Amino acid sequence: MLLGSPETFTATANFSNGTNQPVTGGVWGSEQPSVASVDSATGRVTGVIAGQATIFVTSQGVRGTKPINIRPNYAGTWAGNYGVTNCTQSGAVATLDFCTTNFTIGRELPYAMLLTQLNASVNGQTALGQLISTPFSATMATDGSVTINTTVLAGTLTIAQVWNLNITQVGKITGNLTQTWTDPALTGQLVVNANVLTSVLQSNVATQQQSNKPGPTDESFAHAPGRALAAAVQAISSRR
Repeated sequence: MLLGSPETFTATANFSNGTNQPVTGGVWGSEQPSVASVDSATGRVTGVIAGQATIFVTSQGVRGTKPINIRPNYAGTWAGNYGVTNCTQSGAVATLDFCTTNFTIGRELPYAMLLTQLNASVNGQTALGQLISTPFSATMATDGSVTINTTVLAGTLTIAQVWNLNITQVGKITGNLTQTWTDPALTGQLVVNANVLTSVLQSNVATQQQSNKPGPTDESFAHAPGRALAAAVQAISSRR
């Protein structure tokens, strides 16, 4: 079940003669109330944090149990800002000096995510500024965290992204991001580390950016060495 979406459970008693009947008047509870709380009279279960819990009902001296998973809900279109915490550059990429001009520590830049979720499976795409990633699929951990590995392909430029995310409060994503920029036309790489600062559920953000603004398939990305990086940096740095 999902954080922020309580569910009411019911129980059925199975008898040795093969008959069964709904349990009424039982007392409900949770073996892990810090993970899932249960209304003792109604069986209404509320997720407190992501994790695993066992709920139970006791009726006429007989106890029945059921293990459940509490998961955050990543589904939806998210938008917000990430803040740069570190930037390193090497080789010919360093001569472009994007760490000084575009990814200074403390700078805030826009991102968006279009996510779907089925149980522990999270799928979707990310957007760094106007740059839309390839589709990804990730599996949520027991604690509700998810690690997303995805890539922006812009001409000869590759931006590998690793997002480490969690939702401990309904409607708020937290975590961090590492971007690694490489281009075969240039030696070295650009690595940008950042924290997710804000996250707001919106509708169709990634779709609107993809359809209304130039994306990674624009031919300007395929020109001379360094131009792909420069064009991508300009796209990622654009303010919404």
